[in-house]
Amino acid sequence: KMITTMKHYIPILLVVCMMTTSTTALVCPIQQQHQQLKSSLMTQTRKRRGLLYAKQKDDDDYFVNKQTNELQDKSRRRMFSKTIFTVLTTTTATTVLPSQKANAACLSGDTSPTCIGVYKMPIDDRTNMYIESPETLARFAPDINWVPIVTPPGTYKEAVVELGELQRDCFASSGGGEEKMSVKELVLKGQLEQAGIELLRITPRITVVGRVIIANLYKQQSNSSSSSNNNNMKAYRAEVQYDELLGRLGEVDVLLGQAIRGQLGVVTMGQIQVLQELKEAQEFMEEFSKIVLL
Repeated sequence: KMITTMKHYIPILLVVCMMTTSTTALVCPIQQQHQQLKSSLMTQTRKRRGLLYAKQKDDDDYFVNKQTNELQDKSRRRMFSKTIFTVLTTTTATTVLPSQKANAACLSGDTSPTCIGVYKMPIDDRTNMYIESPETLARFAPDINWVPIVTPPGTYKEAVVELGELQRDCFASSGGGEEKMSVKELVLKGQLEQAGIELLRITPRITVVGRVIIANLYKQQSNSSSSSNNNNMKAYRAEVQYDELLGRLGEVDVLLGQAIRGQLGVVTMGQIQVLQELKEAQEFMEEFSKIVLL
């Protein structure tokens, strides 16, 4: 009976197996093609992303390298000067020539020859309470010589007038007597110490004069109803030139200190380096003045 029953089911089972085998054979190639297509698309996507990333990275590297190359020449001397500046302000007087003396630090506005090329206390209202009198300074920094605090001009007009005078005192070629020679002329004549003393007088004045001018420019900008880009950017552009100017004058001060103490070799080498920095400082001064007078 079981054999008879199995005879009836065997054809059905054979048909089912054939259908299953046929379906499997049909589905498997489709699945394989789907997997291959999916894998190919993923590979292409990874490659595309990799190329885009590489291109973006190359663009970023090019931009960074371009900016770096443009600033490299300007920053090299500044970094060198900062290094020397640190050495000068942290070493003692035993490192200079026997006939010379250098302070460890000075107040801004001190025109003593020993202050040439050394650290200057910044002009800051927050520190004025510590240096407002000789007695006060003696409690906090007894080794620093006291001088009166550098006071800014009273008005914007006075600041602009004084800026022109300071520009002439620093860079002009007057052709007059020695008492009228600018810092640039003194350097050209090899009178480096006198040039340093004059720079000690000029730099603090430029600092306070520039602050008054820039503060006024920002005030004018905030009160102006004009939406011109030139008006909106005037104060900012002036501030950039002002900061660069002070940086160059600081480097000139450091180089003068080195030259006076014989650390730059013969006087001529010192003159060349100082004049190069003075030239850059003059360019920033002229640009700053041009923006202010617009």
